[in-house]
Amino acid sequence: MEIICGDLVRPYLAVGTHLLCSGKSLLQTTLRNTPALMEESLEQIYSRLSLGEEKKHSLDADDIQIQTSDISSSLVGKILAPRTIGIDQISTLFRKLWSPKGSLSCKTLHDNVVLFSFCDTIDKKKAQLGAPWLLDRYLMVLEEAREDMIISHYSFNISPFWIQLHDLPLGLMNKEFTKYAERHWFFFFFK
Repeated sequence: MEIICGDLVRPYLAVGTHLLCSGKSLLQTTLRNTPALMEESLEQIYSRLSLGEEKKHSLDADDIQIQTSDISSSLVGKILAPRTIGIDQISTLFRKLWSPKGSLSCKTLHDNVVLFSFCDTIDKKKAQLGAPWLLDRYLMVLEEAREDMIISHYSFNISPFWIQLHDLPLGLMNKEFTKYAERHWFFFFFK
């Protein structure tokens, strides 16, 4: 079996050896008989190692036959907390809060980043429209899950908030003022 950089190396195949890959060179080795490896000395094993030229591999999109998951009914959420919160606590709380009609699966993608997969798009919309969501007083920011995006590219920088304006004159308690306040709410607080 030829082991080249990037391949998955099973620990029992590389007993006592270190396989390295750097720059334009590629460290290769041929391992034929695993039990015989155990009996060989490290010198004999290392004597078979050789540096070869970098092998160029190309992938044609037509050759790849991977079925992607349907994530059209999924959201990616990040809890903005200084500590890691367990997936059990997250899934229990949000199943209770959202009470979806269909199933809801929760999968940890990274520290405090969770993929919420809903069975129904109506349940997904309900979760989005009910924002902002808090867990132990920490904000959870939700974004649409996208098939073409990696986790580190999600920004998690926008979250809706409810704003209440108190002691408004009766003449301003109408839809027109509400629309104006939605567009210019920043000026109400920082005037």
